[in-house]
Amino acid sequence: MEPQSKKTDLFRSIQNRITTLAKEKKIIPTIIIDESQYLKTEVLNDLKLLLNFDMDSKNYAIFILTGQPTLNSILSKQVHEALRQRIVINYNFQGITKSEMENYIISRLLSVAATNQYLIKML
Repeated sequence: MEPQSKKTDLFRSIQNRITTLAKEKKIIPTIIIDESQYLKTEVLNDLKLLLNFDMDSKNYAIFILTGQPTLNSILSKQVHEALRQRIVINYNFQGITKSEMENYIISRLLSVAATNQYLIKML
């Protein structure tokens, strides 16, 4: 894919490549964006535009946005309503508690026959 001078040409080129991969090569591209809570509104709007083509009838690509819990509040703003409507799955992970972490580490140590009780008691 050659770089294009205009944003719309670039978007069209990306959309065409996604469609070609999906239809002709039977490959579903997966695009993962980490730390998405730091994306500016303009970038989120660009994602919406990028997704706004023949994908309305079929999913030719998978976009995964990961980030801190603030990402949910950012996406809940009215300005992102159109992007939010394109989200098929929204999943939130909860962190483990200190007690759960301690139990997990102890179980892993015991599974490899750790016998140093001092180390286990430190947890």
